[in-house]
Amino acid sequence: GHLVEIAGMENVRVLRVGFSGYRDSVGNRGYAEAFQLERMTKTGFPGFNINDNTPCKNVYIEECYHLDPDAGYSHWPVAVGGHYVEPIETLESELNTGVYIYKNDFRKHTYAAIRAQNWVTIYADLNELEGATGLVADCTGNSNVNSTIERVWRFTRNNIKGTNTHGAFIR
Repeated sequence: GHLVEIAGMENVRVLRVGFSGYRDSVGNRGYAEAFQLERMTKTGFPGFNINDNTPCKNVYIEECYHLDPDAGYSHWPVAVGGHYVEPIETLESELNTGVYIYKNDFRKHTYAAIRAQNWVTIYADLNELEGATGLVADCTGNSNVNSTIERVWRFTRNNIKGTNTHGAFIR
């Protein structure tokens, strides 16, 4: 699961939230996000049976931070992101857009601090990113993704350190 599921929402602000304590009860969720941004689809978010492809728009994640987990729990694999890959026929109007990730302290994650999986616009500024991979922005690496959509990804003044693979992985 996820700590917070933001599905098909517009004008959301998450401010100064501390989070910890992830447990993978399934055994294969090493990519799970604390804050997941998802479209309203049967596959992406089946919770309310609304399958109209409504994307997230104008989501602000600001001044949030990892806390050390209690015994028996681990750090979250991903702080902010998504992992569902849209079918290639997905329209730009059906993709998450206007994601602002600002002044966060994301450390000790086990997969990536930020995972911008096929988002149209993302602005990440003044973040502390530490762990496996600081940033993963992926829009064209999967043949199931519409790579003809113009993206605006701005990653500025972020401090990425302590990674064991790439500081930033963008494709």
